[in-house]
Amino acid sequence: MTLFEIHFIPLLLLVALSVPQVTAREPESKSQEPHLDPQPIQWVNCSDNVPEALYSEYAINPFFTETLPGTLKCGRLDVPLDYAKEFDEKNNISIAFSLYTPPNPVGTIFYNPGGPGAEVQSEAWHFALNSSRLFSGLEDFELMMMDPRGTHASSPLNHSYCLTEYDVDPFPFGPPKDQNEFEAYRKTSKAVSEKCLKHSGELMKFVGSHEAVLDWESIRIALDRKTVSLLGVSYGTHYFTQYIKRFPASIHLAVLDAPMVHGKSDIGTIIDEAVALSRMLSRADAYCQSNSTCPFYSQGKGAVIDGWNEVLARAKAGDLAVTKQNASTTATINDIQYGSFWFLKGVPSYDDFLQAMAGTLFQNNATIMLPEMYRMADLPPPLVCPDDYIEDNSLRGSQAIEGALASLDLNNIHPSIIWQVKLDCSNWPVHGRKDTSWENIQDFPILWVTSDFDANTPTEWANFNHDRTPNSTLVVRHGDAHGSLWPVGPARDIIIQYLRTGQVFASSNETLVTVYHPGMTRNATQIPDPYLVGFDVRWVDEDLFPSL
Repeated sequence: MTLFEIHFIPLLLLVALSVPQVTAREPESKSQEPHLDPQPIQWVNCSDNVPEALYSEYAINPFFTETLPGTLKCGRLDVPLDYAKEFDEKNNISIAFSLYTPPNPVGTIFYNPGGPGAEVQSEAWHFALNSSRLFSGLEDFELMMMDPRGTHASSPLNHSYCLTEYDVDPFPFGPPKDQNEFEAYRKTSKAVSEKCLKHSGELMKFVGSHEAVLDWESIRIALDRKTVSLLGVSYGTHYFTQYIKRFPASIHLAVLDAPMVHGKSDIGTIIDEAVALSRMLSRADAYCQSNSTCPFYSQGKGAVIDGWNEVLARAKAGDLAVTKQNASTTATINDIQYGSFWFLKGVPSYDDFLQAMAGTLFQNNATIMLPEMYRMADLPPPLVCPDDYIEDNSLRGSQAIEGALASLDLNNIHPSIIWQVKLDCSNWPVHGRKDTSWENIQDFPILWVTSDFDANTPTEWANFNHDRTPNSTLVVRHGDAHGSLWPVGPARDIIIQYLRTGQVFASSNETLVTVYHPGMTRNATQIPDPYLVGFDVRWVDEDLFPSL
């Protein structure tokens, strides 16, 4: 749903390579967009192009591809590697996509679930095969699912060399305390980029949202669709915000669910993350008080926060053992803080988090609180760094962020994934340019959707975006989890209704959702008390996938 899941394969020893500096390529204005004259779509046999997410199902059922419905189509489009140059035999890559196409569709929707780099084509397959109800209510729409360039079936980067820390010093965790620690980030950032360039070539320089937007627009033109609607979740909202900004005439409607923030300062963005995660700790405490099986239940309100601070105190004192691969060490505060995020992100695992914390305190061993964290898989530098602008790419900039966080009361639970990404990207050769403009987005009638308790994309980010788009509507789902397309309820109903009609009606259930129509605002004081919102969440495909 939100993770870029990677299958690691054996790696070979690498030879270092000098990487030239590459400037940002985003155009300053619409007039600088390249003229798009896409090649014809190559319609391919879906049976020979099964998405990797479905490989296991294909292996289990040998007749799987012999019974594919007529509503499923699979295509490839050859596009320029570098859109600043002419398409030719050297300057081209292939983009893969799948279409759910009913008879006489009433419109076309482009969908992206984020990641970045999450596999997406299989969603069209699942819907066509009636093995998912994620898009129920949109059966009469054409749904286009493109794997963004550099991922999965769209000319993928060499994941083994671009998305792992093999044969290089691993990225540190946590804020650098001095110049040596900051240089450790820069050293690994450069080493990983050199590996990636060596084994994926020039493609590494052209896999950001700048090119992805042009790929989506090329597919729209090649499909001969006058306009399309956009449904983006998580990092998909970043892609589609850029799409609206650069090609507003191509877009009919847009739903941006669990949105990334656009145009906010680095410090402001990271403070929002920290505040949201602190709120999640209070939410875990509230969950504990609603569940008598919680190990802290009998201690009353605030016991989880007290337990958390005790874990950190033991980590600071060097008293928490960690056992990994038969080796023993001690847990640091950074280890504990970043480990907590893996429990609280996405669909929060409150039970697992509380049991892990209780076990840590009882055994004085923090191994259970430190799940395997493939952080390069969640926000892979090759796909994120080309979009990322770092306001102060220095130790001083990192220390300014740390100082801003230290001034806030955040329960000492403030790891920032955005901050970590900026450190990981500190010596990457490709970066985005500073972009705080809301040109073309400002007046577009976007439907922003957020939930109160989301550790991945804080609800404050949706507030910020909504305030700068006065014709937009903000839908707030009261509850947990990252994204509102999956949970059953009025927020999901509003998303489907909006894509069908372009209209949003006032919610009839303020307990579950609040709608802020154009002209209305939502500020931090309107974010509910974590102890006053229920925990009953049902998923749209819960009966089909009981593990959800």
